[in-house]
Amino acid sequence: DLSSSVIYRSANRLECEAPPSSSDPLKNNNNVTFSVTTNGADRTEPTSTSLFQYTSLHEIHDVTPSQGPSRGGTSALVRGNFGTLSSLVLCKFGDNVVDGVYISETEVSCVSPSFVDRNGDYETGVVILSVALNGQDFSKNLVKFVYVSHPEIVQLFPQSVSSEGGVHITVKGRNFMDS
Repeated sequence: DLSSSVIYRSANRLECEAPPSSSDPLKNNNNVTFSVTTNGADRTEPTSTSLFQYTSLHEIHDVTPSQGPSRGGTSALVRGNFGTLSSLVLCKFGDNVVDGVYISETEVSCVSPSFVDRNGDYETGVVILSVALNGQDFSKNLVKFVYVSHPEIVQLFPQSVSSEGGVHITVKGRNFMDS
């Protein structure tokens, strides 16, 4: 029987901290019935809304691609250990939180948000990427996502070739990276 102290917020709202599960932490889906007592003796009756679930800790192993332009919009495939299906997936790129999509026990997808400074200008840099499967408990391990300057094409030479192709084209621009 697990218990926790409660903070009374109103007649319709209580808050408490989940105590550690007494079940095997490597097992997924440790279900318990949640109950409340207001007098220390009489507890609420179990219902379908009082079921609570402990899940295994999730970890991120890597992200592909591991970098994207600072304007955002990179579709990132995050691989790790994510357990059972979740509809409350969030991805956090540094301090920016975006919705994610649960794909499988080992994959989550999310789209990188833009990375801007206080003035709203795009900036480059490294952020920590983390994932939450319940909308609030983010993974603790450190996986990096790198924001880079968006590449720009300034000039193509030549600008046209015959439909047979096979002609070497030179592309001049900014912010190109070896991939």
